[in-house]
Amino acid sequence: MEKKRNDGIDILKFFAVILILNSHFDTIYVPPFDKIATGGTIGDALFFLCSGFTMLLGRESNFFNFYKKRIYRIYPSVFAWAIIGVILFKRDDSLMTLVQGGWFVNCIMIYYVPIFFIRRYCPNRVRTCIGGYTVLFVCVYILWNRPEDFNLLKDPWMKWWFLFFVMLLGAYLGKSCQELKTQKTDFLFFALSVICFYLFHYAKKYYMDIQVLSIPSLMGICYYGYRICSHTRIVNCYNNHKAVKWVVRFIGGLCLEIYLINLTLISDKMNSLFPLNVLIILTEIIVIAYVVRCLSKFLIQTFSKEDYRWKEIFQLII
Repeated sequence: MEKKRNDGIDILKFFAVILILNSHFDTIYVPPFDKIATGGTIGDALFFLCSGFTMLLGRESNFFNFYKKRIYRIYPSVFAWAIIGVILFKRDDSLMTLVQGGWFVNCIMIYYVPIFFIRRYCPNRVRTCIGGYTVLFVCVYILWNRPEDFNLLKDPWMKWWFLFFVMLLGAYLGKSCQELKTQKTDFLFFALSVICFYLFHYAKKYYMDIQVLSIPSLMGICYYGYRICSHTRIVNCYNNHKAVKWVVRFIGGLCLEIYLINLTLISDKMNSLFPLNVLIILTEIIVIAYVVRCLSKFLIQTFSKEDYRWKEIFQLII
């Protein structure tokens, strides 16, 4: 039976892409607009929330089959980008990309291991798992010898630790989404979460360890962001505007591929054309991401016994 699409997750994926790209556009925004190039950590978190959303839906009992499906979903795009990166963009590190796929691919593939055992043995106790992981995280944070200029949101090692909170939250929301009832206060709590997130992060210049409070604020952004995107009025508006829905699903469906390729395509060579350069580079990223996805589907079908399904390969919306 085909799973019903979740409109809230489709919308969140779109915003994840926009925030991630915006945070990387600091080199193509001319001053003083470069100051708005932020939100990358929030985009990362939304990406991991969406990735975890369907993880507890099903009771796959075999770990290797479960993990194989995750590899099947992610790595064809990694391989496709490695090929295109070498041929079109002369990337010397594309072989490494072929193996690793970037920090977020490594991160998410590691997360799938504990997620499987939660899914297999305690799918209805995710809140307990979040509580247990909180204790583990606090212990690691206390015992870790942090440098003086420690930045929680930019340190790759710490990202691997705290983004798992978000993936667990996504799994919990996916499991309990039928019980979710959005309220008007969600908008207020979302705004407060955003304010606290930046406040605690920038307050680190006065007291370094206060920045750890940006993690629960980030969880609040993701949680209330999902609730807002699932709000009845927003979903109805989204479904009633077909052109908007098409753009959101198309760009959100390329979330992984855009994540893989965007840094390679961002360049300040056209900054004299600002703000037109932003539109040009954004269009280039989306087009190349679509090509990467098409090539990944072509590779998958090449190594199967079935005939090519060309319509599926070039399908715009998944």
